[in-house]
Amino acid sequence: GPVLFDDALYFTSNRLGADGGGNTEINWGETSPTQLDQFINILKLDLETDELTVLDTPIKMANGMTKTADGENILALSQGFNNTGGGVFELNRETLEVTPILTSYFGREFNSPNDIEITSDGIIFVNDPPYGFEQGKNYQQFRMQRVLVPT
Repeated sequence: GPVLFDDALYFTSNRLGADGGGNTEINWGETSPTQLDQFINILKLDLETDELTVLDTPIKMANGMTKTADGENILALSQGFNNTGGGVFELNRETLEVTPILTSYFGREFNSPNDIEITSDGIIFVNDPPYGFEQGKNYQQFRMQRVLVPT
């Protein structure tokens, strides 16, 4: 979801690009190719100037986002992409440095992390539906994760 700070609003785009066959229209309900030429941008809207910026980050297929427990930065989910698994990443708002927080759960790769929330004491909740199945990943049962991350 979008993340609001005093000076900026951060949000993700829709899925952009072409499918593996070069088509820019995606026919949902059909099986997607295992290698997709698609991406999702993280955008920043400056609330003072109305300037919209596409952030250059290595977070693949970004989706759910929320503030870190200290309220300074962003926790962003990566749905993973092609052969890259998903995970939870911290995005530093000033430097755009990305730090992996969690890339598996009890040794199991994520399907396609979708939504995230964090408590003030650092407990992260992530849901992990089977969307990654469309990218050729092994389907695992839909699950909600409660993750304890040291702060």
